[in-house]
Formats: sequence, C-alpha cells, structure tokens
Amino acid sequence: MSIYNYRYAPAGSVAFQKFASSQSFIGVNYGTIADNLSPAASTASLLTSTSIGKLRLYEPQQDLVAALAGSNISILLGVPNSDPNPGRVDAGSGLNYMNMFDAQLDAVRAALDGKGYAGVDIVIAETGWPYRGDADEAGATPDNARAYNGNLVAHLRSQVGTPRTPGRSVDTYLFALYDEDLKPGPVSERSFGLYQADLTANYDIGLAKGSASPSTSGQIGVTATPAQVLASA
Repeated sequence: MSIYNYRYAPAGSVAFQKFASSQSFIGVNYGTIADNLSPAASTASLLTSTSIGKLRLYEPQQDLVAALAGSNISILLGVPNSDPNPGRVDAGSGLNYMNMFDAQLDAVRAALDGKGYAGVDIVIAETGWPYRGDADEAGATPDNARAYNGNLVAHLRSQVGTPRTPGRSVDTYLFALYDEDLKPGPVSERSFGLYQADLTANYDIGLAKGSASPSTSGQIGVTATPAQVLASA
C-alpha cells in the first residue's frame, strides 16, 4: 500500500496496518497532542453520527478501539515514512489538472505504474487546512478550511476520480478530527480540527449522516490566499 501526504503545514506521511474494513473512502486523523480531548465513548458517538468510515491513529488507543467495536469504522495505525513532492502537471501525458490534490495523486500513481506496481493502492494519509493561524498565516481561515475540506469531500463523493484514473476515488484521511492544543509551533498547528473537544463542528463540510456536502466550485483549492500556503509538505 502506498501512502501520500498533503497538508497546508509540514507533516510526515505514514504507512498503515488495516484492522477493519469499511465501504466509506473518507477517513480522519486522530491526533492526541492535547489535554482536552473528548472521552473515547463520546468520540465514538461523534464518528458514528457522521459519514466518516475510517479513523487513523498515530499510536495505539485501546479505549477508543474498544469504543468503536461493532461500529463498522476502520481503524488504521500509522508509523513514520517519507513523502514525495510532485508537480501540478504530468508533462509526459499532457493531462490537465484543476487542483494540486489530483496532480500529486496522479504523479505518485504514474511513478508506481512506471515501476511495475500498477496493482498497488494509494491512500491519502493526511490532507487538511487550518481554520486559524498567526498574523503571518493569512491563508489559515475558517472560509479557506471550509472551502478546501468541503470541496475535497464533494470531489471524493462525486467519484469523478483524477485525470489519470477517472471514476476512481481514493481512501482519504482528513487532518484532523480534533484540535491538538499541546502542539508546538504556530497557531495553525493547533487548528486543524474538524470538531471541538465538546463535539461541536468548527465549520460544516457536510459530514453529518444524511447531509450533502456544501455547494462547491468544483475545485479543491481555496481563494484569496498567498501562494506559499498552497505548497505541499
């Protein structure tokens, strides 16, 4: 299984061991660098109330695993790895890309195919956008976080795929379920959470069961942001 990481802020990608299966291809990362996370039972209740079908753990969380027993939510455990940094356009194929997400995904796919690994699946290990940041992090806003994550969810649900692999969605783990208030660094590092510790959403991207993704422009990118915030990790 090949893993790819794409975030607003730097982060390592991971390789996984799959413990359960699920039909959903939308997952979420569960970071634990915080001292105010909701109890495992509450987190399990939150997850089962959404269309999220996969949960990625950075380290074993036995209480959460137990709380999710019988929920049909996949749990994946991560270990450190490295990630590539492909460009937007596959010059060799001439394919046109409307967003960096598809371009990076297809670049990895092309590299695997070129090495004879056409049957190896790709998983997006981390992708997300912070909803707040320091004064010099102009792109870290609720509107941009909603635009990126909302458009991504809509893109995945459409199953339109990528220019290289049309009609094929890829398992994708949103970063992250909660804010991690103990993380060092800029404010953005503590502001990737889709939900607060009290289980309220920081912004709506249509994850609640039975809801549709908010109307989007058809692209994954955000608007009115400095060029540097669009760079991959």
